[in-house]
Amino acid sequence: MAGSAAVKMSAEEIEAEIQRVELETKTLALERAKEENEQWKARKAEKAKRNAVTQSDLAADRRKEHAKTVGCRHRQGGFQDSFPKKGKGDPCISAHKMPFGELRLQCNRCQLEVYEPNPSQRNVKGYRDKHGRTWDEQKEVYDKMLEFWEEGGLHMSEGPQFTALTAEGIPFRPALV
Repeated sequence: MAGSAAVKMSAEEIEAEIQRVELETKTLALERAKEENEQWKARKAEKAKRNAVTQSDLAADRRKEHAKTVGCRHRQGGFQDSFPKKGKGDPCISAHKMPFGELRLQCNRCQLEVYEPNPSQRNVKGYRDKHGRTWDEQKEVYDKMLEFWEEGGLHMSEGPQFTALTAEGIPFRPALV
């Protein structure tokens, strides 16, 4: 009987040891999970910080580009380093016909690039382009640039042209997204 009690006691000790080891394993797993969470939070905060810096840089670039294009007269002449570009000569607008027929106009001095606004976006509430202009403001700038291009008489470059067709074979102009 004494041997049986010793074996029973050993079984209880083994069970207690197993529970102690399982508890220690779960405690270590919890610590590891907490550590991973802290690392993840630190990576997320660093990513957010980098994103904020990037967004700030992009906003500064947009403001600089906007200031450059607003002050430009889109004309030849003046001094190369003058800012804003105060040319008084012929317009310096180039035109390129895009593959689906859109006309891209660009000032060769300030690099302002405009396309005819898509009519389907005219009534979209809150729509603005990358410069923050409404559809009507975009159309006004486009019309002014088109007038300058026509006045300047620079030739239009044209790449290969494509016609988009509906399933019924009717040509259409694809919407610019």
